[in-house]
Amino acid sequence: MDSAAYQANRMIGDQGYPAFELRNILGFVAEHFGPARANTLLKEVGLDENTVIHSQFVAVWQVDYALNFVSELAHDPEVGARIGAGYRLSELDILLPHFANCKTLGDCLNVVMQLPRLVGSLSDTLVMQEGDELVMRWMNTGKQQVERYHNVFLHSIGVLLTLARELTGVQIEYTQLAFQRAGFAAHYIKSLTTAELTFAQPYCEWRVSAEYLSLPVVYDFSDAAGQMPSPLEPSLIDLVLEEIRSGFPQIPKLESLAASLNMSDRSLRRKLSSMDTGYQSLIDMVRAQAAIARLLKGELSITEIAETLGYVDVSHFRQSFKHWTGHAPGHFVRLNCSSPEKGEASLSTH
Repeated sequence: MDSAAYQANRMIGDQGYPAFELRNILGFVAEHFGPARANTLLKEVGLDENTVIHSQFVAVWQVDYALNFVSELAHDPEVGARIGAGYRLSELDILLPHFANCKTLGDCLNVVMQLPRLVGSLSDTLVMQEGDELVMRWMNTGKQQVERYHNVFLHSIGVLLTLARELTGVQIEYTQLAFQRAGFAAHYIKSLTTAELTFAQPYCEWRVSAEYLSLPVVYDFSDAAGQMPSPLEPSLIDLVLEEIRSGFPQIPKLESLAASLNMSDRSLRRKLSSMDTGYQSLIDMVRAQAAIARLLKGELSITEIAETLGYVDVSHFRQSFKHWTGHAPGHFVRLNCSSPEKGEASLSTH
């Protein structure tokens, strides 16, 4: 029986993101474009080298900005994968103690799914096991611009492939890669993954043989740091999302929400805009995530789900859902699978 686990874990704005991501990007810039360019990037994200070296977390917008900075600098549609392929397990400080407890590659993937704050996630994901293949489909619920989303997806491909090989000592190979972006020269990606590539798809997705999940972890973690990361203070984005979700499907007006945060509505709009988002975008993201989770659980009809989200007209819900995800609600109903409760998703080869 096919199964799916939906992870509504997209982080944005000022939410905490693992600093090793930014350190890796800065190292790539310094190596390929020179230290002066790396210093320019540091200044543009408002940090200095010493802070980045000694921090466990930075802000999501700083990592997103850095990836886009490299993309514009390189003029290379494959640069995200090149950056990701440069990762090394020894550099993943806050993640190492968690991976050290893993026995198989499947255990490691569960860590990635269940600890998005420590891994860094710029996308919601739908993980499925279809026959003898493991499938991870990216859900662009935030409606990010395709080129930027594409770059982040490629980065993830390079990271996962490189770290999986280091964890197991086995040359992991993707079987298929699907890109939203139209066709582009993908010689590096083809050589890195050996996958069959398709372009201009309605989603980004990768597939590998599910047999890889049972591979034993052989990496030596004897030098792994044993300290757990410090708890993160709630960010402005966290606080706004908490307010939206607390009374959902009733949505607070921007003015009242801003007052509860001791700021004016104009100030709140400005702060959200500076982090490349807005109040309506956050509302849409919460609604999209809630709708997808309900559809995959399979206990309510589309009409009933529309009602639980506060829609009087189901046709309006269908239109909104298509805008959020690029798919009609029926697309998720046809997956004909249930979604495990958050935190209980388990992947295996059985």
